[in-house]
Amino acid sequence: MAERRDPANQDMATPDVEPGGPAFDFERPVFDFSDGTRRATGERMRLSDVAADRPVALVFGSYT
Repeated sequence: MAERRDPANQDMATPDVEPGGPAFDFERPVFDFSDGTRRATGERMRLSDVAADRPVALVFGSYT
């Protein structure tokens, strides 16, 4: 289990964001589900662009 003691691995396992604090910026593709299927629009969404105009809630979870 030496890998878990590695400071680099420990750093990645430790959250660097406080509750209520700003999230790191990321970019994701935009999809259209209007007809019930997933269709890529070719557009990209950047968190910093959306959060500049209004509050954003990020929800992380599992379907299992």
